[in-house]
Amino acid sequence: MSGDAGAVKARAVFQVGYVVPDLEAARDYLETTFGIGPWLTIDKPAIDERRYRGTLTPQAYEAVAFAFVGDLQIELMQPVVGPSAFEEFLNGNPNGGFHRLAMLVDDYDSAVKAMGGQERVKQSGRVNDFRFAFFEAPPLGGMVEIVQLDDDARQMLANFRNANQ
Repeated sequence: MSGDAGAVKARAVFQVGYVVPDLEAARDYLETTFGIGPWLTIDKPAIDERRYRGTLTPQAYEAVAFAFVGDLQIELMQPVVGPSAFEEFLNGNPNGGFHRLAMLVDDYDSAVKAMGGQERVKQSGRVNDFRFAFFEAPPLGGMVEIVQLDDDARQMLANFRNANQ
């Protein structure tokens, strides 16, 4: 990383991600214990230009579930077919756990450059003009995700967040 204070201009921390071995059990736990929900569950998200450690991995996927607590989105990920950052995480942490904080940015390319460039990206992908990249963040005990939303994703998230209120 560049080490410059504020090198990445994050507009918000909008998501906390957990990798879990059993998506349904994790989702049910958060719902019954803390009242978090409703959940949007996607068994096989459609992600374009999916890369893991620089290599295209179009066959890899995970099941995901999303819910909001206020303005913070919780994402649960269960690896299904690898290779992926999620599979790698679960191999080292069989019970699952905290995986990453997701930061919203306005300029994806500048943020990736500030984080050390494409060679430091662990996993990335795109859905239309919604782009994301994961970076190791050892001081946090996990990763950070840089996210630039397109208008469609921004509206879908706002609608889903409002439905959770």
